[in-house]
Amino acid sequence: MASEVDRLLQPAEVVDPRVGMTLSGRYELLSRIGDGGMGSVYEARHLVIEKTVAVKILRADLATNAEQVARFRREATAAAAIGHRNIIDVHDMGRADDGAVFMVMERLRGEDWAEVLERTAPSLPEIVAVLDQVLDGLGAAHAAGVLHRDLKPANVFVCEDGTVKLLDFGVSKVLAGTQLSTSTGVTMGTPVFMSPEQVRDSKHVDHRTDLYAVGVMLFYALSGRYPFEASSIAGIAYKIVAEPPPSIHTLVDGVPDWVEALLAKLLAKDPDDRLSTCEEVRDALRAGLGDVSVPGLAGTALADTGLADTVAATPSLTPPAARAAPRTPVITRRSPKQ
Repeated sequence: MASEVDRLLQPAEVVDPRVGMTLSGRYELLSRIGDGGMGSVYEARHLVIEKTVAVKILRADLATNAEQVARFRREATAAAAIGHRNIIDVHDMGRADDGAVFMVMERLRGEDWAEVLERTAPSLPEIVAVLDQVLDGLGAAHAAGVLHRDLKPANVFVCEDGTVKLLDFGVSKVLAGTQLSTSTGVTMGTPVFMSPEQVRDSKHVDHRTDLYAVGVMLFYALSGRYPFEASSIAGIAYKIVAEPPPSIHTLVDGVPDWVEALLAKLLAKDPDDRLSTCEEVRDALRAGLGDVSVPGLAGTALADTGLADTVAATPSLTPPAARAAPRTPVITRRSPKQ
């Protein structure tokens, strides 16, 4: 009797009706592997070439909204136009017989950086290993005239082989001289990662708004805190525009002075006071870390190899036993009460 009651109280298995479907006669949906604000992602198989891919399907209520479909298409077109190893590759887009709008992408295996940072406090070399690749992909996007405008750890994917991929160009902006555009009069982005100029007027930003977001990611990866926090979006926006960012030294012990100086340049209120290119930020990170002894890297090898040897130091790949070994510099996050 008890076993019958236990079975009765077990939650019913939720069966996704889309699993097993074939979209456009080519993509067989095998399993649902993720969900997001705009829809769900499935592992799928291309029936013609027998290749495993990922298929993102726009939520049904959004598929009837022309603006949301345009944003979805913008994500696909922007990523496909850049074509870089550090940006997710988009293969196809279409509308299924039942009206579902879908995008076909490469199948990534690993986890997003937000999950990594929730699980562990990475060392400075590990953080730089991720940001180096973020900046390579972002630099390629800027060279193609594309601004991301929603950079955050959740949109940075760390693959099992150590490759880092930028995701979600859905709120990207393509600069003058190209055929793509974005919505006007709408503030785009995630509030805590938005630059002062993006808070004021999201229509009039340039590539330096993405560099500000890189600074926020660096600050967050080091401290587990955002530079500007408040109980409301309005409060966050006010602080971003009006208040100076806190010193990283007040939150984290052991951070080198060059990191504090770099953060000051990246989080400057005036875009003209920031570093101006992804290459400049990447070179500053490499030069700063070149003075640090990193397992697997000797002296300035970081700058010489372009981080090719740091795959073993990426957060998702380092075994727990290896992570327990001391690294330099030793960074210790302070509790909020300190």
